[in-house]
Amino acid sequence: MAYGVKYRLEFSDVLGYGKKIEILKKDYTGSVYDMIGSGDPVKISWQSSDDFYKPIIGSKCEISLFVTDTNTYDDFYKFDEREYKVVVYYAQTQSDAYYERVYNDGGQVESIECVEGTIDNFTSTDVWAEYWSGFLVVDRYKERMTTTPFGVKFNAYDGLGTLSNYNAPLGYNNNNAPTTKTNITRISEILQNLDLDLDIYISTDIKYRTFGPVVTTDYENLTTLNFGFDELKGDYDLMTAKEQLEILLRQYNLRIYQSLNRWYIVEATNNYDYFVKDIVFNEVQRGSVPTGIRNKITDQLNNTKNEYIEFRKYNYLGVYDTTQRFDILYDNNIDLKATNNDLTREYLQPVSKVITDGKYPKSKNAYYNAGFEYGDYGFTILDDGTNPYAEIATDEVSFKGRRSLKFTSFSGAGLQFKFVTETFNPQEINYSDFSCSIKYFFSILNTQNTTASATFQYQLFTILNGAGRFWDNEQKQFTSTTVINQATTTSPNRWIDLSINLSDSGIPSNSETSATLQLSIFNTICSDSDYDTTYFDNLEIVQKKASPEEANQKFIAKLTNAGTNTSSKTITRIPDQNYGYFRTRDSFPDSSFKQNMKTLISIDNQNIANDYREYVSRYTGSFRNNNTKPMSIHNKVWFYWNGIETDPQSTIIDGLVYSVKNAQYKITSHLPNDDDDEAVQIIIN
Repeated sequence: MAYGVKYRLEFSDVLGYGKKIEILKKDYTGSVYDMIGSGDPVKISWQSSDDFYKPIIGSKCEISLFVTDTNTYDDFYKFDEREYKVVVYYAQTQSDAYYERVYNDGGQVESIECVEGTIDNFTSTDVWAEYWSGFLVVDRYKERMTTTPFGVKFNAYDGLGTLSNYNAPLGYNNNNAPTTKTNITRISEILQNLDLDLDIYISTDIKYRTFGPVVTTDYENLTTLNFGFDELKGDYDLMTAKEQLEILLRQYNLRIYQSLNRWYIVEATNNYDYFVKDIVFNEVQRGSVPTGIRNKITDQLNNTKNEYIEFRKYNYLGVYDTTQRFDILYDNNIDLKATNNDLTREYLQPVSKVITDGKYPKSKNAYYNAGFEYGDYGFTILDDGTNPYAEIATDEVSFKGRRSLKFTSFSGAGLQFKFVTETFNPQEINYSDFSCSIKYFFSILNTQNTTASATFQYQLFTILNGAGRFWDNEQKQFTSTTVINQATTTSPNRWIDLSINLSDSGIPSNSETSATLQLSIFNTICSDSDYDTTYFDNLEIVQKKASPEEANQKFIAKLTNAGTNTSSKTITRIPDQNYGYFRTRDSFPDSSFKQNMKTLISIDNQNIANDYREYVSRYTGSFRNNNTKPMSIHNKVWFYWNGIETDPQSTIIDGLVYSVKNAQYKITSHLPNDDDDEAVQIIIN
């Protein structure tokens, strides 16, 4: 969608650095009008959580303006949520622009302080860089019934919190051929719902390696969810986009947020300077188990006062662009100045064990497309040679999800569509092991006609010894006589459940080692002129006594040096027990990798156990940024007090409130522990 700037406010913060906010209107091409800001016109916030492994961190921008005789604004509350886009900018210095251009070209330069020492600061004309963007949302608006001037406040959101209003992407391409989607494909499709079209920056340390040939794959190019039951909830329902995104991130202890007008996907731990990771990697390649990792991190901080993190950049469509390294470090001595005298440090209790509550995806002994979410894939629709007798209905009438199947032809009572199960061995599996369930909906246009009656017809049969055996639902047995079953209802416009439990009655002795069950659906018989069509959903033939569904399990990493600590940390996720995952510290040479590879779930629990091996420090305080470039939530803060105390590594920001005019940041951050792996005992129950 094209947006044009309609309102603009340019101002300087208290340090004299230029800032700008624009409100853009969809398809607008007119004049640009000035806005008048309050004393604190723009405030951007990312809400923190006590659980810093929370995967989705949304943000919002609070806008405070004045209405005067000459400055008025649109009635924003009269328009939809995508009508007005908000973009916040900061003025770049020449050194900032040079620094960013070099990185965008894949290069690397000295620290920004060195660059600023040789390049003049601001130009005569501001060069603006985008800091944040979102859409104006007026949830509730109170109109001031008074004379001008008076103040008004509005909120804009980045939309991450609204993803529950969208369906998750399926491995379905509308040609009824299920497709496999990588994590980056799913994530980019989910984020495209927000219409912000921001680049995606990913920094993850966990990788996967396959053998024959040896291939190492980053997180974003892995496949966490396959088409079928992985993508569905109970009763063949669809996940929301937010639910699926949370699964994709939580699987790897990841979090997503908007920062510097980009989407960042990073680990909530095990995220430190790339140079230290190279040192660790080289030690492992020599066949050594690395030790003193945290000391290496501390030495790098002390020696350079920088921390470079490597990011893989993708555009908003999920297409890889380049790999870049950014210095993301701020410290409380050079870069930040404490304000308000409100800095506090709390200590989160260490744990004795980390528990993954393993929840397997929806799995049943039935066909995954029973709910028609993958179109008519797996079903056979009959036709008259030109026109099909049935078609997929999307966003019309469905029991769960978006799709169902409906009749398109109503002449006669012939066969309309059918479904055939996978083959099974009738010598090993009884017919009484199967049940059939069909949800159907008779659509009657005139709901005042309460006497409307319709008959639903179906046939269920198998082939044994070359002859058909047909299920007679009235007699509850199979018979050699052709049977078309009927179910009559006088309850239109509601979902009706037809449940059939098969028996072995009427099944003769046979020598067949493979058979199928076929369900044939015939046309609805209804004489009422107001009859519209019949919808079908959740049409399933379930093998009740096949291998049992995978039971949910708990995976425990018990800290062997926990002492008297009794608390625990529990996270729910899909229990990926495939071997082949590793971190930088686990990346053994090919000759010894196979016997040292790990499962994803063991790595996830290990990283959390590392963080919680001792009390976790968490800082909250207000600061002013001494740098020209504003900080954001992807940055890290290193706390040290010369001659008194120094944190061994930098803290990860969990929450941030940025008052743009005051150049003040309220920061909440936690201190991870990326030292050598804490000894744990793995327990599965």
